[in-house]
Amino acid sequence: MDSDPRRMKQIGSVDYDKTDCDVESEDGSQPLGAPPASPVSLNQTDLAILDPTGTPQNDVSLSVLDFAPGLYLPDDRTDQEVEGTFRLFYGYTSPPPATQIPETQDSRRREMFFRLLGLRYHYSEAESSAFLLSKPYIPVQHLVNCILDQTNDFRGVWDLRDDDCTSPVRFRRRVGMIRRFQSNPEPAELSGNDLYDPTETFYVLEDSTFPAPWKLAFISASAALIACRLPDDFTPFDIAMWMVQRGVPFRCFYPASWLVPHSLAQPTRCFNIPVRPIYHVFTKEDCQSYVHVRTTILGQPHMQAALKRGGIVWRLAISTSGTSKVSQPPAFWHRTRRIILGGAGFEDDGLTLNELDLICGAYECVSSDGKQRSLRSWWPLARYYEKTECGENYGHWCGRRETWYTERLADIENEDSIAKPLSYTDWKSAQHGASLIRTFHAVVEKASCDLLRQCPSTA
Repeated sequence: MDSDPRRMKQIGSVDYDKTDCDVESEDGSQPLGAPPASPVSLNQTDLAILDPTGTPQNDVSLSVLDFAPGLYLPDDRTDQEVEGTFRLFYGYTSPPPATQIPETQDSRRREMFFRLLGLRYHYSEAESSAFLLSKPYIPVQHLVNCILDQTNDFRGVWDLRDDDCTSPVRFRRRVGMIRRFQSNPEPAELSGNDLYDPTETFYVLEDSTFPAPWKLAFISASAALIACRLPDDFTPFDIAMWMVQRGVPFRCFYPASWLVPHSLAQPTRCFNIPVRPIYHVFTKEDCQSYVHVRTTILGQPHMQAALKRGGIVWRLAISTSGTSKVSQPPAFWHRTRRIILGGAGFEDDGLTLNELDLICGAYECVSSDGKQRSLRSWWPLARYYEKTECGENYGHWCGRRETWYTERLADIENEDSIAKPLSYTDWKSAQHGASLIRTFHAVVEKASCDLLRQCPSTA
């Protein structure tokens, strides 16, 4: 993944490096301008592959319909990739000159470094050696070790600690614009047509120099600090576009007084989870039918919310939905998330539990007597993937996740494969990840929360 925040590589069918409306100068000295028109990933030929029942008319690879975003295509990654990834996402800074950094020979810790870097599952010895010999490797590995060991001997390599750090993140201009907002928790029991957004704390960017009426909000403290580390001349729109290309979750809240009244909105559309017998043998045709349903759902105006969701929902949506409309007002086709900022209401499009489950390819499998029930899905459900216990959720998409995704897609398409929809429990086991990765992310999030706790709260 190219970690340079000023580079906007190809997403969907549009190359952001080469569009007429990209106002970035050749030396990267200007922020990004307005994005191009929404890329259409499914052309008329693609759509003709499926008839109204979801039955394929031509034997076309699923990968044609679900291609990899350009940022995650195989690429050469060296010193810049190591430093950029850990700087933006985890707060790495170069140590002061002449600082002695201890080396590590622990192979397990090195494996954690490769995972956090986002290196794909299967890498060669030559690839790993290139990273281990890169200039920033030793201080970055020291940062990883200190976070995992929860020690304070950072020696200036973490911007969340002021000790010896040459550029603490708390001095970044944007940190002073972050406001914390505590929302009401969701009810314990949700129906399929209820809004599903378990976020209880939003970190809202209050940029008075930005003329647009909407507010950019982040669902975690670590994501808010990612925004703070981006170039100071990035507007909230630029930040939103940067994040939507990398699967980082965020929200765009519009003032309710500025929006179209609900009485003029489109009628609500409801989708139900398909039912299958408990011992149903899933086939490629089942998956193709699912892709057809998913494409139909993602074609609705409010489905920009899927891109702002990040994670697996983002990946399933990015090949169908363009990114240029993520900052547009709520479409009011379905549920919206409402928060109160400074006594005024703000809203953004939301997704229901059924919509999220269907995007991930869910089925309710029931026995003939109705006593046995199992919720199975082609992909891990958002209700698990977005939990902190999911160790394979890195808070952003990366090469490692893309490799897993493409291999899973190939297994589903292979008629000789045993790939099938998995139960919630099976997905939980498969995506639980390494305990050290979960520890790393938990420590980074806690340190980020502690720093941003100094920010004013929004009543």
